[in-house]
Amino acid sequence: MIEQPPTVPARVPAPPGLTYPLRWRENSAAALAKVVASDIHYAKIPAAIREAFAVPFVSPYLPAYRFAWAAHVGSSEQLSRDWAKNRDALPLPWGGKYQGGFEWGTNRTATTAVTSTTSRDETLVHEFGHHIDATYGTLWPGATEGIQELSNTAPFLAIRAQVGANIPKVLYGSTNRLEWFAELWTTQIMNDSVTFLGLGGNDRTAAVAIRKLFTDRLPMPPLLNF
Repeated sequence: MIEQPPTVPARVPAPPGLTYPLRWRENSAAALAKVVASDIHYAKIPAAIREAFAVPFVSPYLPAYRFAWAAHVGSSEQLSRDWAKNRDALPLPWGGKYQGGFEWGTNRTATTAVTSTTSRDETLVHEFGHHIDATYGTLWPGATEGIQELSNTAPFLAIRAQVGANIPKVLYGSTNRLEWFAELWTTQIMNDSVTFLGLGGNDRTAAVAIRKLFTDRLPMPPLLNF
């Protein structure tokens, strides 16, 4: 769950010389390889979506930039030890984690995803899906959902209630509403129509309705063979 201020912060241009997502990585060949693989998939996200959700803005409550998207790549062990927002022990093997929010009383804050060197190469795309879910109402131009998860709005809740019991348990998206949304997002970016249909309870009519929920709100890439 992302912690949001009571009003939407003003948007400002990104500082010069910075590219997003900002990246921190463990100094290892495995971490470098994971960054390279992640970037290949991250580039599949349409530019308009990346730009809307990955640029920083100035918060009226903080004197510094809030970076809307950052990524930290390392071993599960290092990430569970060193990432400031996750001091608790994390189960291993561990793939990725999304956490966002304002660090009240400081001049630094970030919406951050962490990705293990042993995770799926598309984990960064999955975590970005959580970012969209958490911030759509405040970051996407013209959105009216406000400060709530997109997956927690009535249209998404209605379809999940309809198909949830029929989603194959082997699919990670069957875990809960948040993972369902992130996996629906990921399968569309990765052009995985088979898994997308499974997340719709293998009900084509429901899957078409889910697809429309995304395409009505975001310039999604084509989902071939669907």
